[in-house]
Amino acid sequence: MTRRVMICSIGLAMVLVGHAMSADWVGFRGPGALGISDEKGLVVNWSETENLAWKIPLPGPGSSSPIVLGDRVFVTCYSGYGLDKDNPGDQKNLKRHLLCINANDGNVIWNKTVDAVLPEDPYKGMFREHGYASQTPVTDGQRIYVFFGKTGVLAFDLDGERLWHSSVGTGSDKMLWGSASSPVLHKNMVFVNAWDESKTLYALDKKTGKEVWKRDLSETGLTFCTPVVADSTEGKAELIVSLSAQLWGLDPDSGESLWSADTDVNDRPDRIELRAVKRRPKKLVYLNEPRSVAKARLLNGT
Repeated sequence: MTRRVMICSIGLAMVLVGHAMSADWVGFRGPGALGISDEKGLVVNWSETENLAWKIPLPGPGSSSPIVLGDRVFVTCYSGYGLDKDNPGDQKNLKRHLLCINANDGNVIWNKTVDAVLPEDPYKGMFREHGYASQTPVTDGQRIYVFFGKTGVLAFDLDGERLWHSSVGTGSDKMLWGSASSPVLHKNMVFVNAWDESKTLYALDKKTGKEVWKRDLSETGLTFCTPVVADSTEGKAELIVSLSAQLWGLDPDSGESLWSADTDVNDRPDRIELRAVKRRPKKLVYLNEPRSVAKARLLNGT
């Protein structure tokens, strides 16, 4: 087999770089949400004629990242509406897609479509930047979980059969920016930041889609951050969520608060990059703030 790197836009390409299939990349930012791969020898240059193993068209555009499980690639996109800024079309034709692709040859194994829950936000402003398929899927090796905003959270098995479909709200914030937070897995739960849809953080049972717990985010200010699960120095998992001027550490099993920290980032919390790192003594946590100059900060949780 060959080791490959993926690129996704309105098509999907595989870049040839080695002699073994790379490790699974199961969700947003990969293993541990670190955005780091242990693979060696990855190419830094590719084109239509250089280091390209295969390329296929997708049904439409998408801003999500592909994920990899074994020799399968899973990626989302959308079609039917919002493809032309001058003539976006009719929302009733909007569909989301989850595709399963053979990583070795680019053949589409299956393509599942999901009708949109309407009304959807209009194709203007920020939607022209990211569209209607911005959330990266996640897998536990048995199922694929996707979040499509107002259309909800869905689970599919590896053969493409839909297992469940749960709504996490159909509202819209006054900014009309949509949502882009990707689902996150921990134990038997799927975590979803549905701030735009319902100002709520949800924990859903990953086998049934039923609510396990939820936290109200209506008083926190805007947040489009994908939560991360991090281990404390005591070895206990914590769910870390970035909010306007705040950082929360929650018990992932119950949603109860473990600690919080104030920050001076109160305008665009989506610009904060959370990394799944162990907290140091005195409840210090790393926060990367990639603005004009990237920097790491230590926040003292209370």
